[in-house]
Amino acid sequence: MGKTKIIACEMLRPEVEYLVSELGLNNEIIWIEPALHVTPQLLKERLQEVLDSFANTDCQRVLMPFGDCGGAVAGLKSGNFELVIPKVDDCLTLMLGSLKKRQELSMEMPTFYLTLGWITQEKNIIADYHNMVKNYGQETADMLKETMFGNYNRVALIDTGVGDSNALLSYGKPLKEIFGFNEYPVKGTTEYLKRLLTGPWSSDLFRIIPPFGCA
Repeated sequence: MGKTKIIACEMLRPEVEYLVSELGLNNEIIWIEPALHVTPQLLKERLQEVLDSFANTDCQRVLMPFGDCGGAVAGLKSGNFELVIPKVDDCLTLMLGSLKKRQELSMEMPTFYLTLGWITQEKNIIADYHNMVKNYGQETADMLKETMFGNYNRVALIDTGVGDSNALLSYGKPLKEIFGFNEYPVKGTTEYLKRLLTGPWSSDLFRIIPPFGCA
């Protein structure tokens, strides 16, 4: 694979680290803090900063297990290296395996999606709610919660088979008590990620940005 580097979101750390170990890879991985997803422009700037740091190095290819994430990937510029990005809207679709599966689940009923890597981050949906109660009071926090999550009937807990699935499912109870979400375990996959890390990169699944190109 030549001199290949990986830029990955911390939310995908369990799956990426598992695959890197399983596949015997030794690529350098640069982790991006998940909190930046709240402000896509800052996320874009951070990603471009990392890409720019590879200029004038022996890097030949950069793999990015990222979705479009609010447009944060669009317009990224490669340097003297190839850039490979999955054709997905966000990391959750990547972990479900396809946009089709996510659309099918969402068509059944309005669904909020979570993974072990996402919910165990310091800033997660439960922690954010408790912070709203602390900062604004119970009544205002509940109004904000209803505005943000009132349309969702269930939470899809995506189990990719990596990490402690029981730990993931343990969040079902507090999510029900706080948000009224019905728990809905969903079998995820690491296959899309594996294809990204190993190739080949087919045009139906990946965007290939050539050296000095633009995503």
